[in-house]
Amino acid sequence: MLNSVKLINLILKTGLKKYRYKNSNHSTIDHVKDSNKKGVVFGFRSKADMQCSKGFVMSSKEAVLDNCGYLTHWTPNIFAWGGYTDASKKYVRGFEEKNLIQENCFVLDVDCGEFSKFRVDYLLVKCMENTDLVPTAIVETPKGYHLYFVLESASYVSSASNYKSLSVAKMISQNLRESFASILPGIDVGCNHFGIFRMPTEENLVHFDESLTYDFEDLMNWSMAYSREQKKSFAFSLTPKKKTKEFTQRHAAWYKQLLQTADVQGGQGQIGRNNALFTLALADYSSGVDQQDCFDQLDLYNTEVLANPVSTREIEKVVASAYSGKYQGAHSEKISALSELYLTNSGVKSSYRNGRVPAQYWVKHAKPRKDRERVHLKEWKADLITYINEHTTWYKPYLDVPREKLIKDLGIPSSTLKVLFRELKKETSVYIQTKRGKGGFTKLATKKSMAYTLLQKRYELFTHYKGVLGRYFPSSLTYTNTISNLRFNRLLASTNVNLFERAP
Repeated sequence: MLNSVKLINLILKTGLKKYRYKNSNHSTIDHVKDSNKKGVVFGFRSKADMQCSKGFVMSSKEAVLDNCGYLTHWTPNIFAWGGYTDASKKYVRGFEEKNLIQENCFVLDVDCGEFSKFRVDYLLVKCMENTDLVPTAIVETPKGYHLYFVLESASYVSSASNYKSLSVAKMISQNLRESFASILPGIDVGCNHFGIFRMPTEENLVHFDESLTYDFEDLMNWSMAYSREQKKSFAFSLTPKKKTKEFTQRHAAWYKQLLQTADVQGGQGQIGRNNALFTLALADYSSGVDQQDCFDQLDLYNTEVLANPVSTREIEKVVASAYSGKYQGAHSEKISALSELYLTNSGVKSSYRNGRVPAQYWVKHAKPRKDRERVHLKEWKADLITYINEHTTWYKPYLDVPREKLIKDLGIPSSTLKVLFRELKKETSVYIQTKRGKGGFTKLATKKSMAYTLLQKRYELFTHYKGVLGRYFPSSLTYTNTISNLRFNRLLASTNVNLFERAP
C-alpha cells in the first residue's frame, strides 16, 4: 500500500463511510450497513479553487482515495455535513468550526517564504531536541511544509458538552504552534486550527511514520504543562460573555491604537494586514456596528493610514466574512498577537479578556544565574545536554564518562547530579545507563546525538548503494545522481545548520 494511502487511512479512521453510496467501484456485497453517524470532508483541486471555496464534498474513504491524486488541498478533520452554494455544485459550504464533529489531527503550517527550505532531517532533529513531539508526517508545500500530528483515536466534538473537547483541542493546537514557532521560523500561528491543508500524495510526502500517533489526553497534559511554563490561563470557552452597554470591543484601547497604526505589514507565517482588518471588523460586528459603517471605517483606515494598503475588493471580502454570522467577535489570541507585533507603545499585557486591555503591571524578573547562590534543576539539565552534545560525534553518539569527571566538568554537586539523573530518567530527554562499583560506568546520550548518528548512517547507506549500482551499471550514474539530488538536495535544501558537520 502506498504511504500516502496509509496516511490518509490513518487520519480519517472511521469518520467516513467506507464506500460511496452511489457509483461505487465495489460490489454491493462489500457494502456492510453502518448505523453509526458518519461525516464529510472537503477537497479542492488547486489553491486558487480553495481560496474561492470551489471544491466538492466527499462522504466516503473511497471518494477520498479515488480523488487524492487530483487534489491539492483537503480538510483532514471531519465535519457533520457539507453542501453547495450554487445549483451547479461548484462552490462548497460547511467547513466551519461549529460544524466540526471529529478531530483527527493537528497540522502546523511552516512557510519558508523567500528563504531556502529547511532540511527535512533537520526539522525532525529540532522536533526531537526541543519538544519531543515528532510529526507523524511531513507534507511538502511550494513554500514550506505541513506537519501532521495524527491522533491515535479521534476526538469527538459535541454541543451537548458545550464544545468542551473543541476548546481543549484549540488550546492544544495553539500551544503546538507557539512551541514550534520558538524553534522554527515561518510557523503560521494565525491560520484556522481545523481548516484546509495540503493533501498528502506520493510526490509531496517527505516523511511518514505510522507508529508516531498521539493520545489526545497526553497532548492535553503536554499543553497544560506548556501553558503553566508560559504562565498562560487554561480558561478557554466558546461561549461569549454577554456584552454590556458600558463597554464593547470597539471601545477597547487596542482597537483605537490599531486604527492609527500605519506599519502593519505582515508576511509569510506572520499575522499581518488581513488579520488586522479582519480583527477590527469582528470587533465592529460584536459591538453592533452597521456593516456599511464598518466598511467605511476600514476603507478609510486602509487608504489613509496603512502604509501598504490592500485592494477595496479585499476590504469587502473581510467585512463580509466578519459579518457572516460565523463568529462572535475578535478573538483574544489575535488581539494579543497584533498588539505584541504592532502596538509597541501600548504597554498591553499579552492576554485579554473579552477585548479589554488590562492595566499596566510590574513584573519581577528572575536574577541572572551568576547572581544567584542556587542553580535551578532545569539549568543543570541544559548544562548536561550541552555537555553531551559537545562531547559526542556522529560515529559515537553516547558519552562514557566517570561520574567524578562529570561532577568536576559541570561544577555540579554530587547530590544534585543524583536528583538530576532521577528526573531525566522519568522524562527520557537524556538516556542514562549507570553501573556502580568496580568496573562501574556512566553512559549518556541525548535524542539529538542519536539522531545525528542515525541520519548519517542513512546517508552513508544511500551513498554506498549508489556506488555499487554505478559499478554494476555505469550507464545508470545519471539516473542515480538524479535520485540523489531529489533525495538529499531538494528535500534537504541548504541551511545554516549542517547535520553532518561533526563528521571527522
